[in-house]
Amino acid sequence: MHVRKLPSENWRVIVKIDGRSKSATRPTRAEAVQAGAELTLALGGTPSRSTGTVADLIAGHLADVEDQWSPTT
Repeated sequence: MHVRKLPSENWRVIVKIDGRSKSATRPTRAEAVQAGAELTLALGGTPSRSTGTVADLIAGHLADVEDQWSPTT
């Protein structure tokens, strides 16, 4: 599964399994990852567990909510 931020500020996820691929676009990274897991299941695959750290989770969350805070927060 590949997740990346688009210039439109949305997130795109691409899933490739056995030569087949599907993609989806979502407004947040967390929603894109969830859509990626659903696409993986739809293609007959098994979603893998994340091996990220707590720092990765915090950074991902902050990236999702950064537009909701004032610059002085």
